[in-house]
Amino acid sequence: MRDRASTTALNYVLLLGIVAILVSTLVVGVGDLVVDQQERGVRSQLDVVGNRLAADVATVDGVARQTDGTVRLRSDLPDRVVGTPYTVTVESTGDDSYRLTLRSSTPDVVVYVPFRSETTVAEGTVRGGPIDVGYDPTTSSEVTLRDR
Repeated sequence: MRDRASTTALNYVLLLGIVAILVSTLVVGVGDLVVDQQERGVRSQLDVVGNRLAADVATVDGVARQTDGTVRLRSDLPDRVVGTPYTVTVESTGDDSYRLTLRSSTPDVVVYVPFRSETTVAEGTVRGGPIDVGYDPTTSSEVTLRDR
C-alpha cells in the first residue's frame, strides 16, 4: 500500500515538471514570433512613410523647377510607426540621386528609399512626424526638410 502513495506523488511532480518545460518553451517561442512580427510591421510602415516623403520631395522639386517662387509642402507623416519613434536622414548618392534613411530604435530597423531630384536636396536628419518640405530661392537653392 505504501507504493501507491509515492507513485501518485512522483507522477504529480513529473507532470508538473513536464508542464513547466512545455509552458516555458511556448513562451520563448511566442516571444520571438511577436518580436519578428513587430520588426516586419515597423519595416513595412517605414517603407510606406519613406515613399510618401520621397513623393512629396519630388513634387516640390517639380513645382520649384516650373516656378521661380517659394514652394512649401507639409508632409503629414505619423510621429511613430508601430508605437516607435523614428528619424529620417537625407543623403546624396550621386548627381541627382538621393536616399532617405528611415531608422527606428526599438526594434532597430533601417529602411532605405532612393529617389531622384533635379533640384539639390539639403542633407540632414529630421524626426519622424509632420515634415515641411520647402524650396525658397531667396535663401537657398536647395529643397529642405524641417520637422515640426
